[in-house]
Amino acid sequence: MRLILENEFTWDGLYGILDEHGKERYVVDAALREDIRRAVIYPCTLDELNAHNALMESDPQTEEERIAVASEKFNKKYQMAAIVWEKRHVSRSKYTIEVRDRAIGTIERSFLSDTNEYDVELKGMMVSGNVYDWNFIIVNKKETVARSTITGNRLSLEYDNDDHELTLAMLLVALSGLAYDLRVASMQVAAGKSLSQREPIAVPKFLKGGAEGSGLEEAIGLVMDGVEKVTVMGRRAVKTGNKAVLTGKKAARIGKKGLAAGEKIIEKIFLSETPTEEQEK
Repeated sequence: MRLILENEFTWDGLYGILDEHGKERYVVDAALREDIRRAVIYPCTLDELNAHNALMESDPQTEEERIAVASEKFNKKYQMAAIVWEKRHVSRSKYTIEVRDRAIGTIERSFLSDTNEYDVELKGMMVSGNVYDWNFIIVNKKETVARSTITGNRLSLEYDNDDHELTLAMLLVALSGLAYDLRVASMQVAAGKSLSQREPIAVPKFLKGGAEGSGLEEAIGLVMDGVEKVTVMGRRAVKTGNKAVLTGKKAARIGKKGLAAGEKIIEKIFLSETPTEEQEK
């Protein structure tokens, strides 16, 4: 059995999770917010979700329509099965998985880590392998739960026990988000050089086959231009900070000189007011 991400992962969009027969099993509604990115997973098809939302926004006129709206409002099929979210603008990514407003798991890995092990806290599971190139397995204490696969240039997970389906749908979204962010991190590392000196950005293996003519290179170029502008601004801020430090050091030296002069004045006044031995006689 397989769960297949319908489109390339994005933190802002609406797309489905399919089974091995192409049937839609879940809907992912991803959105960017000011401080977080989140992807909501619904256990229904996109058409069903759209019809449900339209019904919820309707103005029922008859008693029959009101009963239909009331019954659909609490239909578990249209409730959020899970939410995968991550704080934005942080150096260490942490993906939190929630069900009914309660955190049930996390995936955590530093962008700069050289290891291929990911800290997964979700029903005793662990991810071992290379998420960037989508080449890993998901295991628990007893068995291999799922294996990463590529289905028609789309990210997917292959598994044997359908009891794990919803959990694996959560992991598919979370790990796809991690793979996406690792690619962005690779771009940021490459941004350490100017545009003329920069080496080609490493495109994950699973994208190389379909990158040609897909607009990926153009998109990467636009992202890199933005990253470079931010980098230049950061360097200017560092220069400004260094100037402030130098100014502070000069102020400290002036202060020390003032303190020394003040001590001399106090010492002179103190000695002048202290009676000598002849005066005491």
